[in-house]
Order: sequence, then C-alpha cells, then structure tokens
Amino acid sequence: MNPLAPVSLHPGWFFMAGCPFVQQLAEIPTLKQLFATLGIAGPLWQASFDPLWQIAVVPLSLCLLGFGLVGLARAFGTGFGQAGALTWPILSFLAGFLWESLQADAALKNRLPLPLEGERLVLRGFVDGLVRHEQFPPSASFPLRVQACVQATSWCPVGSTVLVKINASKFSAAVSTRASHNNGAPPASASAIASIRAGSVWHMDLRLKALHAQRNPGGSDLERLAIQSDWVARGAAPESHIEKLEDIAMHPLAWVHRAREQLRLSLMASFLAGDPDRSGRFSGRDPDNQSATSPHLARAMAVIEALVIGSGEGLDPEQWDAFNRTGVGHLLSISGSHVTMFAGFSAFFGVGLLRLVGASNLLSMRWHTMAVPRVLFASFGAFAYTLIAGFGLPAQRTCAMVLVTGLMSLSGRRHAPQAVLSCAGVIVYLIDPWAVVSAGFWLSFAAVAALVLSGQAMERPINPEQQRSLVAWPSIKSSLHEAFRGQWAASVAMIPLSVLFFAQISWVAPFANALAIPWIGFVITPASLLLAFVASISSSLAALPLYYLSVITEKSLTLLDGMAQWTWISSHSALPPEGIIAIAVIACVMLIWPLAPWPRWAVALLLLPLMFWPDDRPAEGELRILFFDVGQGSAVLVQSPKFSLLYDSGPAWSLDARSDGRNAGFQPILPVLRSRGIESLDLMVLSHADLDHTGGALSLQRHLRIGQILSGSPNTEPSLGGLDVKPCHRGVEIIGPNDQSRPARDGVEQDRGLSRETRLRFLHPSPPSAPQAESGLQPVIEAPTLLRKVSRNNRNAHSCVLLIEHQGRSLLLPGDLPALQEASVLLHEPAEPGRALDVLLLGHHGAANSSAAIWLDYWKPAAAIVQSGYQNRYGHPQRETLNRLCERTISLRRTDLEGAIEIHIGVDGEIRWQNERNRVKRYWTRLIQPSSACQREPANQSKEFNSND
Repeated sequence: MNPLAPVSLHPGWFFMAGCPFVQQLAEIPTLKQLFATLGIAGPLWQASFDPLWQIAVVPLSLCLLGFGLVGLARAFGTGFGQAGALTWPILSFLAGFLWESLQADAALKNRLPLPLEGERLVLRGFVDGLVRHEQFPPSASFPLRVQACVQATSWCPVGSTVLVKINASKFSAAVSTRASHNNGAPPASASAIASIRAGSVWHMDLRLKALHAQRNPGGSDLERLAIQSDWVARGAAPESHIEKLEDIAMHPLAWVHRAREQLRLSLMASFLAGDPDRSGRFSGRDPDNQSATSPHLARAMAVIEALVIGSGEGLDPEQWDAFNRTGVGHLLSISGSHVTMFAGFSAFFGVGLLRLVGASNLLSMRWHTMAVPRVLFASFGAFAYTLIAGFGLPAQRTCAMVLVTGLMSLSGRRHAPQAVLSCAGVIVYLIDPWAVVSAGFWLSFAAVAALVLSGQAMERPINPEQQRSLVAWPSIKSSLHEAFRGQWAASVAMIPLSVLFFAQISWVAPFANALAIPWIGFVITPASLLLAFVASISSSLAALPLYYLSVITEKSLTLLDGMAQWTWISSHSALPPEGIIAIAVIACVMLIWPLAPWPRWAVALLLLPLMFWPDDRPAEGELRILFFDVGQGSAVLVQSPKFSLLYDSGPAWSLDARSDGRNAGFQPILPVLRSRGIESLDLMVLSHADLDHTGGALSLQRHLRIGQILSGSPNTEPSLGGLDVKPCHRGVEIIGPNDQSRPARDGVEQDRGLSRETRLRFLHPSPPSAPQAESGLQPVIEAPTLLRKVSRNNRNAHSCVLLIEHQGRSLLLPGDLPALQEASVLLHEPAEPGRALDVLLLGHHGAANSSAAIWLDYWKPAAAIVQSGYQNRYGHPQRETLNRLCERTISLRRTDLEGAIEIHIGVDGEIRWQNERNRVKRYWTRLIQPSSACQREPANQSKEFNSND
C-alpha cells in the first residue's frame, strides 16, 4: 500500500461541507442575495416569495437540474469528461446547503416572537423528559412538548418544547383548590411535586420568556443549544390553571421517558435497600433527594445513573471538570463508545443465543452467513440503548453510524472506511443539522477518523521475522499493539480539538484511558445495565449487588480524583488563531498517517505553537476592561500586560453552589480566563458579601492562583467562607513601580505588574478608625425613595468603590453602593473632579436607590454600563435611574441586551467598545437593540432589529 496515495473524497463529505457553511452565516440568505451572488438579474431580482422559498428555490433548481443531467448521461452511456468529476461534489454541497437552510428557517420561525414575551399562553402538552427536582426552593423543572394551544393565538409551537419551571408552593395551591372540590383533602407540597411525572399530560397557563442566553467570549451558547434541541421558550406557571389531564400521553417518547423514570426509581430503591446505612428509608418519588442516599456513595450512584439512563444531573460541574482534566469524561456519560459497546454485546449474545437454541444452521442456510443476524442484533441493541439514554443527540449519532456501518457491510461490496464514515456523517446531519456546531460531533468523528487512518497500517506486509514473533504470542501481543496504536491515534487527534473547545490539554488522558476504558467500559457499565434490568424486576434481588457496585465505582472515582489533584496533568492554553489550529490539525494527520516517510519528531514540532501560544494580553501601555454577562450579578475583569484584576465574581444560585460549580465563577468566568491564558489573578475585589457578587469566588480560588482578595464585608459572612479576605477601605491605592507622581504615604502600594500609566484607588468604605459622617447628609438627597432600602441593606453600604485611571481615562466601579453612601464618598473627594468620568458602572444593577442625581452630577460620566439579568424580576435597570441618565444625556450600555461588553483603552487614550453579541453573530443569535434611556416604555422592554441595520 502506498501511504501517500491520494484519497478520493466521497460525495457525503461535500454534503457535510454545505451544512457548516450555513452555520457560519450571520443571517440566512434571501433569494435576492443568492441571485446577486450567482450574478442573476432581470425580473427575478424583484421577485417576492415567502422566505422559505427565497432560500430554497435557487439551490433546489440547481440540484434538480444537475441530478437530471447526470441521470440522462448515465442512461445514454455518456459522460461529461473532466467536468463530470466535479458534478457530484458541487451538487452534494448545494444539497447540504439547501437542507441546512430549510431547517434553520423553520427553526427561526418557531421561536417565541418578541411581542409575545411576558404574555400568558394556555398550553396542553406532556412532560418530554425526566423531571428535575430542587429542594431550595422546592420546585420542579421539565421540558413540556406542546400538543395544542387551548386559546386562539397567532403563535402556537405545536410539536416543539417549552422549558417549564413550577414552584412547589404555587403548584400546591393550584392543585389544592381543585382537590378541595373533589376529595376535600389538599395534597402536600411533596406529593404535588411528585405527581409531575415523565410522560404525563398537563394543562398549563404559562407566562412565556424567550431563551435569551448569556454571551461571553469563549463561553457556551444557550441560543444555539435551544435551536438545536427545539426549545422555543421558557415558561413559568402561575398559581392557577395548572391541571393534570392524563397520567401518560399516547406518544412513543412519553412511554420511553416513563420507562426511564421507572428505571431510575428502581435503581434508587434497590440501592437504598442494600445500603446498610440507609436501608428502608426510601421515601418514594424523589430520586433527586440526596439526603436519602449515603453521602459517600451519592456520587457513585449518580455515575451509575448516568451510565444507564444518560442523566448526569447528580454530578455537579466541578466533578465533571475533574473527570475532563484526566481525559475520561466521555466514559462517565453516555457517548458513542457506550452505544457501540452495547451494540457489540447485543450482537455477541444474540448470535450466541441463536447457536445455543440451534437456530444458527437454519439461518446460515437462509442467508449463507450469520452477518445478517449479527447486524440486526447490533442495530437493535444500539437503538434500544439510545432510547434508554433518552434519545439524545449524541446517542442518535452513534446509533446512525452503527446502522450505516451494518447495512454497508451487508451490501456484499468492500467499502472504504472513508465512505462509511461520510455516509454516517450524512445521516447524522439529516438527524441533527446543527451537529457541526457541537464539540461532541467533532470529538467523536475525529476519534473515529483517527482510528480508521491508523488502522490502515494493518494492511502492510509482514516479514518472516515479524511473523515468527507474532506466533510467539499470537493474540496478546497483537491485541496490545492494536489497542496502543488506537489509543495513541485518538489522543493525538484530540489535541487541537481540546484546545479549540476547552482551552486545555490533558497530558494523562492516554494513560488514564488505557486503564479506565477496559474497567469502566467493560466492567462497570455492563454491570450497571444488568443490575438496572434486574432492579426493574425485583428491587431486593439487585439490592446487595448494586450496593457493592456503587462501592467499587466510588473507589474508582476516588482514584481519578487523586489524579485530578496533580497540577501537571493538564495545561490551559490561550485560544490561538484559526491558522495555527489548521496547522496543528495537519500535523496530527501526519503523525497518525501509517508508514509515513517523514520523521514524526519533526512533525511534532508543528504542535508547539498550539500548545504554547502566548496569553491574550493587552499590548504595552494598553488596558482592557471586560464587563461579563453573568445575569443578575456583577463581574468585571481589568487586564494590563502584566496585571489582572477581577472585581466581583458573579452570582451563585445558593450557598452550596459556591463550591459545586453552579456559579458564575466556574461558568462563564473561568472559561473566559482560560481562553485568554490567564492562570492567576493578582487581585480579586469582592465589593461586598451579597451572593450575586461573591458567588463564583470559591470556584475561582480552586482553579486559579490569586494574589490577594479584598472585600468591604468582614470574612465572617457566610458567602465569604473559605476565602482569605482582607478589608478594603478608602485611602488604599495601587500604582505601578515607576510611578513617581504619588508621594510615599500609608496606603499606597506599588505592584510590579501594574504599568505606570495605571492607578487603582479605593474610595469606600471608610477605614475602621475614621469617623462616620453619613448622619448629616440626608438633606442632600432629594428623593426620599433613594433611601428606602438603606436601613436594611448594610452589606450594600460597605461596598468597595474602586476608581481606575489609565492614560487620562477613568472608570468607576461602585458595587451596590446606596445613595446615602454615595454622598458620603463625595465628602472626601475634591469639590470638583480633575476631569469627567469616562465610564460608570451603575450601582446595584441600576436600582433606583443608587446612582443618585448628586452622584451623576459630580462624576459627569460620558457612558454608563449596567450589569443585570435579562427580564429580571426586579425591573433593573429601573425607570427612576434611566430618567436621571436621560436628563444628563448619559449613554447607556447593557450586558443583558448586548452580552459581555469590552473596553479597550489604547496607548493614546482612545476608547474602543465591543460587545459579544455583535462580535460573534450567527443567524440564531438574538440581536436586540437596547432601548434609549429616554424612551418611556418599561426599561426591560426592547426592540429586535436586523444585524445589518
């Protein structure tokens, strides 16, 4: 075999190339744009069609014409010469483009229209998945597949999914009203929540909200996930009109999800029956109740549940991060390897059963081989496991690959592995047109492609000496060699993709997988599936084996935890340009290529730029400030060439969420820092102890080196627990080492990383020994409403106020400082500031009791930024605050509508603005024009606009 022989590309690859081409567009092209691209003018230029046909007519016509010409040519035995070789690739590309465009247009039409946001809609549908229970506050979350709209409406998402959340108290009140008319005995809150089961049919009066994602550099994209999963809106149920209609819907998916739920309950019941510490304490339908499980085995049971039914909700993000650092995360969730393994087991045991009952000879005579039963059993096993896993997209992809591979193997012809892979890819795209934008697609296909490419080395001739050595151990040596080669090829292929999607490289992944794949893939996973089947028949029969399996699983996880603690097992890299990633991909192909004539050590040098790409830091003399989009919270990154400061760390959903990864520090702040190569922070300032400002600090401290943490609140606050916090106060100033303009005095610190053009100065709170002057300032405040929350919000009153100055520009970060303390700050400032403020972060997310008139008049900011949650329940930014900005012609920027906002201050002092929603635009991105502060409609209402406006 010639290792450098050209590889003919299957038309399926060109079909798949047309799909990602559409995914990179900022908007779906119209007919007019397509005609302009193709150079077609005349009457068609002014044609007006439905948008769907605007997309479809040109590619559809070309495809029909091309396929017709190819058919005629083949029918008459003629060809097109050299041009004929380009016909199928071009037509395949256009077909892929057409398919993706049609799917995208239909998905965009199905989303919640902006005028209906906040309105109530009465829907009938069934619970299309497992119900997720939360204890604090008690609530239930689930996807509702819409079957009908009860009332007449201009938009009805029949067949699509609405993500619903019901609070336990509200639900109980509604059900209790109906129960009082029936039995007179209102159900308890727990039983009310438990009555929401997978597959059950409900009548709900929902208040709808768009799926508007937080957008940050390098972060996840919920809007893309929503359009991929056919989620059209969020829904919240009010206290009335929530009624259960049927116990289970007459829909295949409803029965599948009910079976999964029952399997989940059986697993938990069997485990608790076998747990000597908790035996007999299972309380019914609340598998998410962790108090019913031994704490030291709760994680092991969550892993077993994830392997059986594909529900990884029991594992928090911090645990997933530890698994990914060791490179075994794909083994602890249902992925392609699990579906493939189950298909192989099904074929093995199915054919074995046929031979056991004596049917193999009869079938062999009928089909001349046992290949047909083997493929049927493998396909059935893959499809069954896909259903058990919830029919998720990753499992669907692998099931399609197993089916395509089996059918092509039965065709009687030898197909190239590239053709099999491309056909499987086409099937995947037909099932999931948005697969190209998911990391799982690229990771799974790259791993399979690497195994296929490296496997070509087996076709080389074997000399007599090699043959004699193979005879020495005929199976062990060849098996070990094949396994090592496959693991090495897959690990090499993952290097550029890991940097692209996760900004990290796991150095121990090959070794960890060499141990974990046989153990988890061939011991724990089959045992979990077998015991789940036994538990569904008899809980007591599976109790003891399941308990011991959980003990063994926990020991394995403890070993992985120990590996994850090693600091050298993984490294994070700044995201390099596309060209560097392309070079790395080519280098990986050359490394994997069998019998390559080039020296592999020289090719490996091409990976060095990818692995050691320099940090994405500002140039010398520049400053970069990033206002994260963290919802209803605050987080600001200040970065100079050698200094990094984080002001606030975003929200956490509860005190426990500070440590388990369900906070803004773990997602999205940490991925952004990693994508920029930031492994340490010189200073972290937590303005005060409210959880929407300190929620992510503990997660960041676990994953980053932090030089110093300052806060205006004492470290005795629960939200600051586990942090080495020092007080910040007025008079503390941080300057560069070469800045001689400030006299040496107490409170002035020099930092070698800070440039001489940058100064950080704290304006509040007062030092502990300083006299308090706030009591005489009340007459200065004009509006009494500004003081309405000061008395009961002492945390806000102690917010650290930080003034940043660079190259003659200034920026003020006030935390949640109330108006009374704003006036106190001004008492210690000069009568007039040296110059007007350039950027002001609105205090308390734009609440009316902050950013008082006297505060705005003193600083005279040119622009204001507000960090708040989209359509938040507090109405931030509030109308009173917007009126003050309007009266002073202060421009307003909003992270809830624009995504993360970044400011670049250049060497010349020029300020450049950039927001994430306009920086990375895709056709599914919701682009919303922020309302002017002077408009009279509510502040959280906005107009949608076209990206070209």
